[in-house]
Amino acid sequence: MSGLLFKFLLDSYTIQQLCVSWGSCTSRSYNQSNEVKQDCVVSPILCFVCIDELIVLLKNSGFGCEVGSEFIGILGYADHLTLICPSLNALNHMLSICTDFGKQYNIVFNAQKTTGIKFDVPVTQQDCIYS
Repeated sequence: MSGLLFKFLLDSYTIQQLCVSWGSCTSRSYNQSNEVKQDCVVSPILCFVCIDELIVLLKNSGFGCEVGSEFIGILGYADHLTLICPSLNALNHMLSICTDFGKQYNIVFNAQKTTGIKFDVPVTQQDCIYS
């Protein structure tokens, strides 16, 4: 990555002044914290560059599901992640991996936006990796 591109990305994520517009009214500017920028085309790419190691850790953990030979234990879209696993025990292990990763790299997972869904669909041993 060139120095100019790196500086542009760094500045666009660390030096943010925002305001709110509603109709013909505009608020005063305020500083924005370093979160994923909404509606920015590079945000999803940068997010996955940052969490690529997490995906590898989860894949190598022995928990999660596969379709054919493809690991689908974690799916992501922009800054949203979905963990897919065959049991509550496996989910707890995967969440521990995510928690440790977040602490190591100063990444905050928002537990208030977390939802769990349990499907009572029979899964064969071939479909899931589980230890």
